[in-house]
Amino acid sequence: MVQGHVDSTATILSIKSDGNSIRYTFKLPERTTLMPYVIEKGYVTIDGASLTVTAVEDLAQTFGIMLISHSQGKLTLTGKKIGENVNVEADCVGKYVLGSRERIEEMVERIVERRLKAIGPV
Repeated sequence: MVQGHVDSTATILSIKSDGNSIRYTFKLPERTTLMPYVIEKGYVTIDGASLTVTAVEDLAQTFGIMLISHSQGKLTLTGKKIGENVNVEADCVGKYVLGSRERIEEMVERIVERRLKAIGPV
């Protein structure tokens, strides 16, 4: 699920034919915080088209997608070349899950801290 907001840009690292399909690899900028939300078999929007993520390399900050022949003639992505930038939006379900987890962890830490203070030294 995506909303149409651009979260970041990415650079096209490679474009390779794979039978009737085309595989793309993208690199996110070093400064981006988007990588935790890019999940293999999850969704990412590239220049407005929601696509399935086929590969993720967290340390390299890269991810891949594959365009089937049906999609190739319908997307502007096929007109781009290696080195060009694209707009990227990560699936908002991942954003919600990670955001909720972080808030729950903070809440549990506060509760435990208060409880330990109330009990006092053991």
